[in-house]
Amino acid sequence: MSGSDRDWITFRELDQACARDKGSAFRAFKRLSAGWQEERDFRVLKAGEDQEQILMLKSAGRLYAGTVNAVLLSPAAAREIRAALDQS
Repeated sequence: MSGSDRDWITFRELDQACARDKGSAFRAFKRLSAGWQEERDFRVLKAGEDQEQILMLKSAGRLYAGTVNAVLLSPAAAREIRAALDQS
């Protein structure tokens, strides 16, 4: 994982930071992301082609154990989701 990848945030990290149940950040992402652009606001890691990176994130405790395809959020997108979770 490159240095810049460490700046991206996972749903698990947001759930934990906001003291929310598993899936809370994902549901907020689904509500908020309609106008967001992939590679700018979020990145999708696919099980087949990005398996090594997914395994590294899992071993670092950044993803839920059952994650198959992972979504990484830009810091700006993560702030927006966190604000939404803090308000709900």
